[in-house]
Formats: sequence, structure tokens, C-alpha cells
Amino acid sequence: MSLELSVRQLNEMIVNKQIVDAFEKFYGDDVVMVEAGGEPIAGKAANGERERAFVNGLTKWDAKLVSSAVDESTGTALNEWVLTWDHSAWGAVTAKQVAVQRWSDGRIVHEAFYKL
Repeated sequence: MSLELSVRQLNEMIVNKQIVDAFEKFYGDDVVMVEAGGEPIAGKAANGERERAFVNGLTKWDAKLVSSAVDESTGTALNEWVLTWDHSAWGAVTAKQVAVQRWSDGRIVHEAFYKL
């Protein structure tokens, strides 16, 4: 599967609130994720725990993909999002962010989020 198709499928799953399923399908075992201004978190287990806790607290979810760019030669994807959610622990949130992903062998190995 091409990187462009993988990124498209991942983004469709996020829009449809299939966040945990997308994580399981597209993230590598040694993935490193960095939230805006945060410390890197390494490993699929640790990041998966965070993703499940986030999703389990959602009472509302709306994700709009603003733009996406893929560079097959470097295995890089950039996705600009406007995310709106209600969460049982954090209340109502609207976040504008860019996710920068590095892919290898069909899986995300590094993802960093930048607030806009």
C-alpha cells in the first residue's frame, strides 16, 4: 500500500472516531509520539494507553482535516486538523494542530503534534 493511501485511510478513521483502531493498524511497536511542547513518549504500549484513555473520556468528537501532504520519498506526512471534542475530564476543547509523521514499512515510527 502506498504511503498516500495509508495516510488517507488513517485520516478517514480519525474523522470517523476510530482512533484506537487506527492506532493499532498504523502505528509501529517502537513509535515515539510528542504532544505540542511535551516530552517524547516511546513505545506502542505507552502511547496506546494514552490514546485509549483519551477516547474513553470522549463524549463528543468532530475532526476536520484541513490539508494533508505526503512525501513518499522520505516517508513523511503532514496533516493539518481542526479538532473539537468534549471530554469527561477536560470539558470542551477546540484544537488546531499539525501532525508530522515519519513512516517506515507501512507504520508510523514518529509523530509530533504542533499547535497552530
